[in-house]
Amino acid sequence: MANFLFVVDKFFPDVSAGTICCNNILEVMQSLGHNVDILTIKRNYQDEDVCVFDGSMVFRLNTYHHEWTKKLKKSKWEDINVVLRKLIGLTNKIKAKFNPLALNGYLDTVNVNKLYKTIKQNIDAPYDAMLTFTEPFAIMPICKKLMQKGIAKKWCTFMLDDFIYNNFHKDIPFAKREKIANSVFKLNSKIFIVDGVLVEATKEGYVAEYKDKLIDIHQPMLTAKNQGNEPFGDGVNLVYAGLFYADIRRPNEMLDVLKDLPVGYNIHLYGNGCEDIVQEKSKLFTNSKLLIHGRVPYGESIQAISNANILVNLSNKDTYQIPSKILEYVGFGKPIINFYFSEDDICLNIFKNYPVCYNLNVTNYTQADVDGLIEFCKKHTNTLLSYKEATKNLQEYTIEYITNKVLKELI
Repeated sequence: MANFLFVVDKFFPDVSAGTICCNNILEVMQSLGHNVDILTIKRNYQDEDVCVFDGSMVFRLNTYHHEWTKKLKKSKWEDINVVLRKLIGLTNKIKAKFNPLALNGYLDTVNVNKLYKTIKQNIDAPYDAMLTFTEPFAIMPICKKLMQKGIAKKWCTFMLDDFIYNNFHKDIPFAKREKIANSVFKLNSKIFIVDGVLVEATKEGYVAEYKDKLIDIHQPMLTAKNQGNEPFGDGVNLVYAGLFYADIRRPNEMLDVLKDLPVGYNIHLYGNGCEDIVQEKSKLFTNSKLLIHGRVPYGESIQAISNANILVNLSNKDTYQIPSKILEYVGFGKPIINFYFSEDDICLNIFKNYPVCYNLNVTNYTQADVDGLIEFCKKHTNTLLSYKEATKNLQEYTIEYITNKVLKELI
């Protein structure tokens, strides 16, 4: 049995894509007899520094947000006066300037010495390995300092997003991003890179110092889900769960197609974004019904997917990105309608190997394609695949396959 420390931005009851990826691997490793502890960021200052969750010790780190919220006796950071928040943030930004790895984020001034001491008080020896799930990349310098203190014998990273060629970090000069990445990855033995992460870097001809440590891997999202088939209303219920973005995932064309479904079909949207477009398109649904639920807790979204007859996916215009929810969809074994923008979309590699899927290109379709979609819905309203059937041609995407691949590098 090995002892591991997983580091992730959020952990239950908070949920992010990293949370799900982390927990999926954690559950398989526990089933194999390994011990996995968690290091994550506090949700609020009331969170305990150390607690136990489903057999794992969970360490939660403080940021200056939590420290000032507690000091000023507020419920959350946003309750602090905006002017004071900016002043506190500026003070910490100045402090972070003295840290050569600083990203000028709210994690820059974490007290790593105190964090390390808390962890060591609760474990007998260094972990066999630490596995970091990133984004956010700001957690990586913290992990580097923990490694330098001897928190684990080995360090690997699961890169869910790029850092050097990520537009979300464009406020950090490229040279600084490169320096930070080289510095933290120098201590990593292996770096797992999910589909699409290095596309921009490859286009730019960029070759990283740590290229020999990179291992291609899929997102660890495909696992067996609750496959109950209990529709939450009359008729045929289609569920879309996810966000809309006007630039990379616009709902316009998808809704134009779905409005043509006949009477008795209900299209449920769980998520937010492009609210003005969705509201305007809802007026076109004179036969089928468009039901807008907004953004809901993760558990409620999963329950809606479980109760649906058919699941709906809208891929990104950026053809190299795989929305994590499509792998969750596959785990339910439900029929899937996939709307996509380009024949170069790497998501098609998954959907074309899934037994019950209808793919429709929203930039190039005919009435015959819409008619085909309607026939698909009629034929597969009550279709439900077993996990084995759903993943027959997608074994390399399953959490079992991915976890075994990760374990070979951690042990």
